[in-house]
Amino acid sequence: FVVVDLPAGLREDFPGMVGSHIDGYIIVVSAGKSTKTEVHQLLQILNESKVLGFVMNRVEQGMTG
Repeated sequence: FVVVDLPAGLREDFPGMVGSHIDGYIIVVSAGKSTKTEVHQLLQILNESKVLGFVMNRVEQGMTG
């Protein structure tokens, strides 16, 4: 497998430029920072069928949400 770390702000032309060369995406979201709206917008840009899963970072013990 090849892992490519991409910048957080994806442009809408990203899937056409690089997406055809990628088998799947793992989306990293920040607890308390990434909003549902941002995640939904990202999923609209990406091919949702290629989303392998999500990772949530910066989670503090006892955090709810």
